Amino acid sequence: MKKKNSIWIILCYIAFFFMVFGINSIIPFTGMDDLEFGIPDAQSHNLIDYLFLVWNRNSRRLFCEFGSWMTMRWNGKFVANVLNSLFMLGLIEGIRRIAKSFYKDNVDKHQTIDIVFALLAFGSINYLVIAYTCFWGSGAVNYLWSATAFVWCILCPIKIVLNAECSNIEKVISIVSAICVCFSEEHFTATAAIIVTCCFGATIVNKVNSKYMLIEAILTIVLTIISLQSPGFEQRSNSEYFYPGFDSLPIGIHVFRTYQWILNGILNESTCAMVFLIVAIGCYYYSRNKKIAMGIHSIAGILLGFKVISVFSTIPLLKQNWGGTNLLNIGLPMLSVDNPGWFWNNPDTEMISWDYLSHIVHFRIIIYSLFLLIIFLLLVDIARKNYKYKGIIYAFSLAMVVSLALMHFSDTIYASGSRTLFNFNIILILTAMLVMHASDIKGKYKCCIIFSITAINMLLACGDILNYLATRIL
Repeated sequence: MKKKNSIWIILCYIAFFFMVFGINSIIPFTGMDDLEFGIPDAQSHNLIDYLFLVWNRNSRRLFCEFGSWMTMRWNGKFVANVLNSLFMLGLIEGIRRIAKSFYKDNVDKHQTIDIVFALLAFGSINYLVIAYTCFWGSGAVNYLWSATAFVWCILCPIKIVLNAECSNIEKVISIVSAICVCFSEEHFTATAAIIVTCCFGATIVNKVNSKYMLIEAILTIVLTIISLQSPGFEQRSNSEYFYPGFDSLPIGIHVFRTYQWILNGILNESTCAMVFLIVAIGCYYYSRNKKIAMGIHSIAGILLGFKVISVFSTIPLLKQNWGGTNLLNIGLPMLSVDNPGWFWNNPDTEMISWDYLSHIVHFRIIIYSLFLLIIFLLLVDIARKNYKYKGIIYAFSLAMVVSLALMHFSDTIYASGSRTLFNFNIILILTAMLVMHASDIKGKYKCCIIFSITAINMLLACGDILNYLATRIL
């Protein structure tokens, strides 16, 4: 039976690899801003000299720069496509192994369902987030590679806290991944350090004697501190200048702008992944209090319904009848193709203040904030009632908050695309999978639930594409 399951997993991964490779093959390989810092030097320097150069001049992401060097040095889109497809497989396998450790009984009997569940859970992430991080030229090297290192870095610490079996191969990969993620994209570095540290703290509280956990915790913390001291990191931060007067913004307006960005990222760019978490919480409470479960599922339905209306009502062919209503609009001004210079031409801070917004937007911000507060309190309640998962839920919750809050310190918040939400979405779906496994829902029903959410996510992607095409044609 175990051999049969292994064959199914291999077949699933082979099919997935060729699907990802096929998608990569038809997408133009473009560098964009994340690669522009190093492309010329990658072709004229050996690896060691190149890494020293970027470390001192423009980057602390040595692991990502290693990928850039290989891609640019070999000058092959084929090589990049193969590597990116392999890292995608590594990411999904890492998510599968982490989710598998969430089982109450920690038994090895649901491997085929595990891989399907992991693939569907990943499919709940917004298509733009996946496109800009997994299939975009520099996005894959900086975000996909970092994400893969991230999930494998936190794999063994999570398993140790949950008292799940951790093989020697997994420990070696986890240590190597910890080194890599400390020199990767900043969101993944920070959240990996937080989760590993929290897991180490949990082992102390639970009186679990693990030398491995101590080694990985010290290694992650020390290397994270070293990477943040990179001369190139400071120089690059100073060179990314998107908004005049950013450093002198009043603290109130600065915090409000950050909160607007966070709320928009959760509601508009992480909708289905957030719905996955809400539905998982509802499933957990279903066998305990059906009234609470129905209320939670109602929140998920409202959020999903608002998103569907917001996407399809703005399609020009339907806008005349539907009115183009965006019920998730919270008054967040963003750069667009039609207005690329908004922030440079409008440095007035009043444009991003609370008083500038309409009363209906005020109402939406308050209501959606209450929704998120309810979800957070329910997560805390689940952690309180499940001692086994308590430390992991708190670690994931803290990591999600930090992942979003990091953008407060960078003026790229005014121009950053969906890619900066990839780290948040990965932790979000891991949290949802944990809560789902903590519930009493059977494996096949879990797959049916997440399949429905992923299908709606694909429908929303089609709506956005139709909107884009109709806008350009009409």
